Amino acid sequence: MAWRLRSAVLIALAFRGVVLRLPASAVAVLEAAFDGGMPLLASPAEFRRRTVADFTAPFFPLFLLGAAFGKLMENTGSVEAPARGLVGGSGRAVPSSPSCLPAGC
Repeated sequence: MAWRLRSAVLIALAFRGVVLRLPASAVAVLEAAFDGGMPLLASPAEFRRRTVADFTAPFFPLFLLGAAFGKLMENTGSVEAPARGLVGGSGRAVPSSPSCLPAGC
């Protein structure tokens, strides 16, 4: 019930033309402190850690395989041949003249 009162006060201030950057932040901090039911300082770190873990856990084999494949390509030197083919004889990976655009090459 108290959150409705706080919201009504913020809405009334907004209709009067008050900039709500500081009052809204203060109300949000008070809401989190008194009505949140969780520790304030620990929750952002725990939330980030959980979301990062939830994202990386299913993709971990893919990340590991990609790192191993990249290291294998680097150690065997098989990266140099495609790089030389991409660069060509110019030593640059971009076209040397502006006339060679993707639509007109």
